[in-house]
Amino acid sequence: MNKLYCFFKLFNKKNCCANYHYKTFQDIPFSLLKERGIKYVISDIDQTIVSQSNNLLSDSMQKKLKEIQSLFGKNSFCLLTNEPSTQRTDYFNLFDIDVINSQKDKKPCINAFLNASHYFGENITPDAICFIGDRVFTDIIGANNAKMLTIQVDVVDIQSDSFITSLLRKIEKIYAKGCSYSNQN
Repeated sequence: MNKLYCFFKLFNKKNCCANYHYKTFQDIPFSLLKERGIKYVISDIDQTIVSQSNNLLSDSMQKKLKEIQSLFGKNSFCLLTNEPSTQRTDYFNLFDIDVINSQKDKKPCINAFLNASHYFGENITPDAICFIGDRVFTDIIGANNAKMLTIQVDVVDIQSDSFITSLLRKIEKIYAKGCSYSNQN
């Protein structure tokens, strides 16, 4: 039933629009998010902080993730993925970053986001959480349905997308056309 509910939520235009849009993850002003009441950050992994073909964090990304942990606290940031891997989880754990695997309820289903929010504690309200992702149909719609603040970033490496993902991105772009973001002039 949850998957059917997620599918029908796709047809609500406002769920396709993130609150904010930035070119890269590194461009996000996390100190401003904290000032506006955000206490926790969840991010997608693939094509949001690393490319699909390279799971290694760049030096600038490592620096940005340390900044987030310093600003919000080590246990106030985690990653959420539909593509779990022990090797990947172990890699991010080296940077004191926990990975939440949404194996049962995959994004965009609301339970994936609510389960990830429980990482921070049982009584955390969604309005205290920011979710960052690159995909409209998985990341933004799911986090919007969970009532989290949403930030969409451009894809890290479009060349590493599969044919299907590339096709879906074109559809997402058409579907989300006309979105306005809070950080636009």
